[in-house]
Amino acid sequence: MKVFSAIAFGILLWSTCRAQPAKSVWTDLREGDGSVQSLAAGTTPDGIEVVLAGGYCRTDDTGHDLRVVCLNAADGRSLWESRENRSLPNMLKDPLIVIDKAGDVLVGWHDFAGTSGTQPAICKLSGRDGKKLWEWKAKCDHDGAGLLGIPTPDQNGKIWVSGITSIGKFAYQRFLALLDGKDGTALWMKAVNEARDVSDRPAVIHPLKNGDAMVVTPPPNSETKLPWLIQRISAKDGSSFWHHEILRENDRNLQSICWSVDEAHAQIIAVWNGEASGNLQLHIASYDLNTGMERWHSSDNLPAPFPGWIQLAALGPQDSIVLWGRHIERHSHLNILQWHNEDGFWHPETWQHEYEQPMWVKLSVLDGSVKEHGLLGKPDERINAALHRPHAAGFDLLFFRETQKREQIEPWSAAWLDTSKNIPTLDESKLAPSGPAATLDFPRHAILTPSGHIVIAGNPAKDNRVWQITLW
Repeated sequence: MKVFSAIAFGILLWSTCRAQPAKSVWTDLREGDGSVQSLAAGTTPDGIEVVLAGGYCRTDDTGHDLRVVCLNAADGRSLWESRENRSLPNMLKDPLIVIDKAGDVLVGWHDFAGTSGTQPAICKLSGRDGKKLWEWKAKCDHDGAGLLGIPTPDQNGKIWVSGITSIGKFAYQRFLALLDGKDGTALWMKAVNEARDVSDRPAVIHPLKNGDAMVVTPPPNSETKLPWLIQRISAKDGSSFWHHEILRENDRNLQSICWSVDEAHAQIIAVWNGEASGNLQLHIASYDLNTGMERWHSSDNLPAPFPGWIQLAALGPQDSIVLWGRHIERHSHLNILQWHNEDGFWHPETWQHEYEQPMWVKLSVLDGSVKEHGLLGKPDERINAALHRPHAAGFDLLFFRETQKREQIEPWSAAWLDTSKNIPTLDESKLAPSGPAATLDFPRHAILTPSGHIVIAGNPAKDNRVWQITLW
């Protein structure tokens, strides 16, 4: 009896410990009216693991400042802070922080309230001390022009830029550019297609090892019945080796294309939801990186129970690609307390309950055939974000949010994903926010450090006047 009681107590103690939320390793709070709007993690040129945060700070002395802070990931100690005064009406500018291969810091941003002339699009800061190394500017044609620039460094010292700029009153253009990482000189710049406005979806770039890049571009103006464009772009002059168009019937109501580059097999795999006769239809296709020729195309070959949306696609183990998404299931119930008359006969009312549950399916990258599939999490829960360590191919951490509790404080949790197994599994204990990590809502910005720590940025639950960065 004593042995049984000891075992039961041990199980209870283990379960209680496993259910405890992760404790923060450090928290950085900074004064000023503003918030963290971008996070990045990596190593400095001296090999120190750091967390970079970018955003805006408004104080009585400085007005609106673009702020970039570099923190030592081991203890949260501030290594340097860069601040630059800018005119930011209504705080409508979102910086984007990226760390390049050498450990220096690239800053891109959205600019909703620019002026005519030349506007900063990308700047580079030293990873050692935060000093500005160079700044690349793009031309704006008229007053009130907007600008968006997203830097993507490659492994060869170049920086690809995807952006949107204003070309006239109520006219906007997507563009691509390639910069020299040493001094910010533009090697070339080319227009892609029209955009709805400066806040529209820009093209997404994946640099290849040989210096070229794969680019996926949304339709012009995000209109219906216009194609998405997949291209291989030359680093030499920005010309297109090949392009492939993907037409979707109703782009406004459907999610973006999920895609992953598989350089080991010289292919890009694209996943998208389409509509056929009003019904949702899933497409998965492989295109040769060198020629653009379609290798295989599968449609609706997923086994039950997989109706729903595909949100993420990533390369997995053993020549596979893993898709993550939302399984949607509908249940009908009779309500015997409410009846209606139909053709002279009384019938009980029926009501439908729809719930979501995270799903995954593993496909062969060689022919698109299904290898494994399953459900994760629990009903009425969805994957809100997936994180991976810097330069990792797959995902390490999944954030969940219960679909029926969106109005609650802290309606989210996180779970580690075991990527070492052929069948993805979650750690039995989920991480729940508490203390400094408890934000008003699902964390807008969260990253993983190279060593696997979780970093979350957001305003404390009841205070919007301080920056907050927390490492678990």
